[in-house]
Amino acid sequence: MACIKLVTTGVEIARCVDIYLNIAEPFMDIDRSVSIANLTTAVKLKKFMAVKYIGNEIQAWLFADRVKLIHTNSTNFQQFYYASKNTGVKAVRDVIDMHEYFYSNAPRDCKYVVSPGSPFDEKNTFTRILESRGWTRRGHTAYRVAHAGPETARVGVVTPG
Repeated sequence: MACIKLVTTGVEIARCVDIYLNIAEPFMDIDRSVSIANLTTAVKLKKFMAVKYIGNEIQAWLFADRVKLIHTNSTNFQQFYYASKNTGVKAVRDVIDMHEYFYSNAPRDCKYVVSPGSPFDEKNTFTRILESRGWTRRGHTAYRVAHAGPETARVGVVTPG
């Protein structure tokens, strides 16, 4: 059975970085030790980093934080990193499960939950999956209204399928 939770240990962070390194199509250098150090600092600062487990093995992870863009007065909750070790149907399930957990944990001060996808996903498969789950898609970016005010506040717990 799948379980999604917030990251709490350095071992989890290192495993997440290794998953990312195994799938990354880097156009910039990636340094494992710098990645681990930066994510460790982020987790200590209570930034959002979640993992999906099946048994004792991490399947996918997602890192997000609040972002205030210069053209708006609202704050967004934006994904910065996402990685899954799976392919095919399992990878689709990971995208859905992790993004529902991400959405359900949006801070109350955030208006939108944003997943920028990847510019390497030329067919926008990633954001099309999210679109099929109720997200609005614009190219390789998908978003959902999180909290426009008290009238849209929601409470929920995500149980992965």
